[in-house]
Amino acid sequence: MVDPLTGAQTSVLWVKGSGGDLGSMKLDGFSTLYLNKLESLKERYRGRETRGRDGSFLPHCAFNLNGRAASIDTPLHAYIPYTHVDHMHPDAVIAIAASRSSESMTANAFGGEIGWLPWQRPGFDLGLKLEALAKAQPHLKGILLEAHASYLGQTPRKTAMRRRCESFRRPPTGSPKGIRDLRSAACV
Repeated sequence: MVDPLTGAQTSVLWVKGSGGDLGSMKLDGFSTLYLNKLESLKERYRGRETRGRDGSFLPHCAFNLNGRAASIDTPLHAYIPYTHVDHMHPDAVIAIAASRSSESMTANAFGGEIGWLPWQRPGFDLGLKLEALAKAQPHLKGILLEAHASYLGQTPRKTAMRRRCESFRRPPTGSPKGIRDLRSAACV
């Protein structure tokens, strides 16, 4: 996008604003942030004990004076190395994510195509862990967060949507029927 101040091209993150509803929101429901400023926040991050203070820096990353508050999930979208990121909560995925054995179920159900991270509160630390896993295992088509949701990313957007459906619909060879049913239900 063109920076309104400098006139130069710049990368901007568009993410659902805090409290927004994707089903009914319009463009003004998105928070827009300079990606280079979000990247620079990594230098200021001092660990999980500074969680509350780190979120207070997000308004300083706003693009074009956008006043829409960025959500606590913003770093989870900003640091995954893809242009398009789906953050989803389909019931079938939550059924796996919320199970006591979600890590092994994720491995068995998705045959290594979907990574897994243990639950923790959203914010910078989790965003950095998502980034590290995505970069360490670039073959992953997504990452399931224990007891929460899934993050899938790709460039461009249509490829991400197709990849999401392929990941959830195609059961690995030998997977139990129940897992096949959950995977099919995850892409509706």
